[in-house]
Order: sequence, then structure tokens, then C-alpha cells
Amino acid sequence: MTANASIRSVGDLSRHRIYIEDVYPLVDGGRFPVKRTIGEEVEVWADIFRDGQVVLAAELLWRREGEKWFRVPMALHDNDRWRGSFTPHKSGRYVYAIEAWTDVFATWRRDFLAKRAAGMDIRLEVEEGRNLLADLRVKSLEQAHLIRETCSRAELAENPAPLLSDELAAAARKGQQSDLTRSANFPLLTDRPIARAAAWYEMMP
Repeated sequence: MTANASIRSVGDLSRHRIYIEDVYPLVDGGRFPVKRTIGEEVEVWADIFRDGQVVLAAELLWRREGEKWFRVPMALHDNDRWRGSFTPHKSGRYVYAIEAWTDVFATWRRDFLAKRAAGMDIRLEVEEGRNLLADLRVKSLEQAHLIRETCSRAELAENPAPLLSDELAAAARKGQQSDLTRSANFPLLTDRPIARAAAWYEMMP
């Protein structure tokens, strides 16, 4: 029987811990593999949360046994419930997992927009945003160049607009992951549709 389960998060030992719970699909809490056919979308759901009013980010990771990991962003569905999906295109054994962290720059951006909408003085917030960007650690040269250019434009023009672009938010999303938390690996078994049909036929009287 496929059922939800509460899984204790692993990885982060900081004071502000992120929790990844009620992961779906699982069979017997992850003891046995979920079964899907080749080409069938695997929807993965989980409750992801932590204390404090912050913006979280999450990714779904998966790989076929003996092959490299793939990852895709998960989206917040409602409340603390997140969703992601992947589609296996080969038969065999897979594992999937979830990673989550605090999106520090997205949290700043949300708070900045709220203060600006309320008519508050935002000069200190602009400086804070530039400082956050300067401390980010990004993996690609393109992202690093975008962040440097943005900091320069925002400082020279004393204009927060360059700090608020969606492109910048995407580049900064994984720039600081001090509380990165990862779930356990969960098993998945895929087979050809005809094999699944034959197994079902054998179960019938």
C-alpha cells in the first residue's frame, strides 16, 4: 500500500532547523520501492517548514541506480505543502530525495517590497540587499557577473529596481544554503507497462 509518512529531516543541525515531513509517495515508510511504469510521471509531495517568517526553497532530486543525480525545483502548493515531479524513461531502480533551505535573498526581497508598499524609508534595506548579494556564493560565472553588475548599478543610481528583477532572484536562490536540509533517499522501481499488466494478471483468480 502506498501511503504518506513523516520522515525526520537529516543534515541541518543549526538552531533554525528545516523539517521535511509527510513525504508522498512512499511504501511502508520507504522500506519498499514505489512502483511506476516507464514514462509515467512521478509526483512527489512533502510538507516543508521551519520556524520564523522566511521564504523557503526546495528541490526534488532523483537518479537511476549507478547514474548521476538530476534535480528540479519544487513549488509551494499551499500552506507548507510542496510539489515536484520527474519522469523515469528507463526501467530499473531509482532513488529520489528532497533538499530544502532558506532563500535568504527572496526573504529580503519580500520584506523590502512590503516596507516600500507601506511607505517606509527603505535606504537601509537597499544597502542590506547589496550586502546580501555580495556575500552570496554562486556556481556559474554568468550568475556572478549578474550579481556584480546589479550591486554596481544599485549603488551608483541609489535605485533599488536592479535588486528586484526575477532574473536576479533566480540567480541568488542557492547563493546561501547554511541550513540546507536533505531527506532520506526513497526507492522507486520502474518497469515496462506490459510487465506491470502481466503482474496484475497473475494476481487475478
